[in-house]
Amino acid sequence: MALITRKPNSLLLVSLIPILAACSDMNSPGDSVIATYTLRSVNGKPLPTTVHADTGSRQTVFKIDMLSRALRLQADAAFSISTVSTTSDGPSSTTATSEEHGTLSYGVSDGSLRLTEDGRSVRGTLLGDTITLAEPAGEFVYIGRRPR
Repeated sequence: MALITRKPNSLLLVSLIPILAACSDMNSPGDSVIATYTLRSVNGKPLPTTVHADTGSRQTVFKIDMLSRALRLQADAAFSISTVSTTSDGPSSTTATSEEHGTLSYGVSDGSLRLTEDGRSVRGTLLGDTITLAEPAGEFVYIGRRPR
C-alpha cells in the first residue's frame, strides 16, 4: 500500500488535492486547509451523543457528550480537529472546545487514512465525501462539505 507521509514535496500536493477536492471546502488564498469534514455520527448515533459515561449504582456520575467536531485536512499532510464537548460530573457540567493537531498519511490506491498525534494513530478510510475513523470511543463518521 502506497502511503503519502509528511514530506514537503510537490508529489504530496498533486496527489492529495485531486482526491480531496470533490469534498473540500476551499478557504481563502494562503490557507493550507484543503478539505473540512463535519462529524455526523459516533457508533451510528447522530450528534450530540454521549461518547463516555461512568455510572454509579443509580445515576451517571461522569460523562462526556460530544456536541460537534470538525476535521480539517491540510495541504502539508497535516490535520487538525476541533471538538466541542460537555463534561458532566454529577450535577455540574462544563462545555469546552479542544484542538488536536497531527500528521496525515493517505493511501492513494485504497483510500486508507492514518492520523497520528503524539505517537497515537487512528486509522480510517476516505470514500467519496465520507471519512470513517476507528477511534478509541468507536466508529466516527465525518461528511465533507462540497464547495458552492
